[in-house]
Amino acid sequence: MTNPLNLFNQQNWRNFFLEAFIYSNIWVASAIASLCFSFQLLIELPLDWRSPLFCFGAALIPYHLDRVVDAYVQKSPDPGVQSYFEKPGFLVWFLIALGISIIFTLLWFAPTAVRYVSLLSVFPLIYGVPLFPGSNQWYRLKDLPGGKAWIVGSIITYAVVSLPCAYANYWPQGIPFILSTLFLFIFIVTNSHSFDLRDMKSDQEKGVITLPLMMGIDRMKLLLSILNLSVLALWVWAWSSSLIPFKPEVIVSILITLWYLWTLKPSTPRPIYSIFIDGCLFIPLLVHLLLSFPLKVNPPIN
Repeated sequence: MTNPLNLFNQQNWRNFFLEAFIYSNIWVASAIASLCFSFQLLIELPLDWRSPLFCFGAALIPYHLDRVVDAYVQKSPDPGVQSYFEKPGFLVWFLIALGISIIFTLLWFAPTAVRYVSLLSVFPLIYGVPLFPGSNQWYRLKDLPGGKAWIVGSIITYAVVSLPCAYANYWPQGIPFILSTLFLFIFIVTNSHSFDLRDMKSDQEKGVITLPLMMGIDRMKLLLSILNLSVLALWVWAWSSSLIPFKPEVIVSILITLWYLWTLKPSTPRPIYSIFIDGCLFIPLLVHLLLSFPLKVNPPIN
């Protein structure tokens, strides 16, 4: 029989983990930041911690603001998330302040190119804010029919590509840059559309027309699968033509993306999305690190 005290402790630790890393958006902000390192490795730029830190700080701000607004505009079916953001506590405002502090500090010491590319950071800030008047309500950028996940994916891709380039004083050009950007865009967009499956019911009730609501779940999955396989085919062609070096993280990332895309359902538990699907953004970096440090096998003893 399970000891009630142990169960209580397990529940406490679960709640602590959710509030400290998931609800606080530290997990997803870290996953997005890791994509800066992934892009640097894909096009073989020098590794620089400033662009990942910039993305981490920048992600904290809109994710928190969007969820605080959603707590009143489009309530979350998850009572934990709803309670966390409906009456935001000290941690919410601290993390928003932390994100702002990181951005301003990095911009203060940043090269001019970084300041220029960061001008478009206004878009994630206004993404979930009602801005456009309608007949019965004010509309947000995320209310654009079918555009919710495409907008999110475009904003994140722009950040994780433009910031490393700006810090490295690298002018975007050539096949490696094009294919790396295309891979990350489809990789991120597919991840973003997966969350539209989770939010289908609340989106439909609020009138937010997402891709699965427009096309149906299977057609959406088919479209995203075709895009992922097309990117993979382009990479294979470029590898076979010796236009770019072999990057196994691309293959692994696309295969795992296709697997979870066809596995997920609207009924899939929300923690799977918040922990595992957001965590899949770490895959390109983790695969690269894993393959960069192969296990050393001792020679057999005669």
